Amino acid sequence: MRNKLLKNIFSIKNTNDKSHKVLTVLGINFKFKRTIKRDYSLKSGERQTATTLKNIRQDHLNRYNLAINVIKKYSNNFKKLYGLDIFCGNGYGSYLISECLNTYIDSYDASKDAIKCANKYYKNTDVNYYNKIFPFQLPRNKYDYIISMESIEHIKDDDLFLNLLSDSINNNSDLKLLIISTPNEAILSHEKFCNKFHFKHYYNEEFINLLSNKGFELLELYGQDTYTLDNDGGVKGSLKPEEMELKRGYNGQFTIYVFKKL
Repeated sequence: MRNKLLKNIFSIKNTNDKSHKVLTVLGINFKFKRTIKRDYSLKSGERQTATTLKNIRQDHLNRYNLAINVIKKYSNNFKKLYGLDIFCGNGYGSYLISECLNTYIDSYDASKDAIKCANKYYKNTDVNYYNKIFPFQLPRNKYDYIISMESIEHIKDDDLFLNLLSDSINNNSDLKLLIISTPNEAILSHEKFCNKFHFKHYYNEEFINLLSNKGFELLELYGQDTYTLDNDGGVKGSLKPEEMELKRGYNGQFTIYVFKKL
């Protein structure tokens, strides 16, 4: 009797996008954000788990291959570089870059399992993997380039994150590159994407302005599609690997930005 009475007084339900809950008290609805429980396991669904490059999903490989080509384009081939791969997952991207460029790389990820996988399957002498959960400190004025693929949308305090990256770029470097990707809110809406691990998605103009205000100049922009979408913009499935190419200036589901610190 008591439980039935309480149910008539108030109830709590998820919204359709699962990003909020609705508390109903005596017929009045109160909407509030869900607390995001972080899952740092390798198999959370947010990281690639394959132990060989050939089994990494093509859209992820394409982003790192773009980074390699961009770094080659803007750097000379004589000096050994120092790079940062922030939130590197299981290390496939760091390994790929170290095999293609004359570079050292520091690679960070919050998942112990991912870093363990990286050290076992994607390790070489030029890559150092670190297991750290953000927020953390990075060396200041150290890196010629920074790579951040599909990371900032997982960070609640994006301002703190971008300041950290900016401070860690070597101001005396000829490169001073930040290669960063994130979902495009205009095409892949945060509300409709329903990814419980994401805090927000960004419009291209919004993100460019955000970085511009921190002293970065946009050099190049690439768009990429990964999913098939329904008429309402929800995700139905994945595209074929050959359809996941990066296109310069394209307004895709994901945007890969190439910035230079001024």
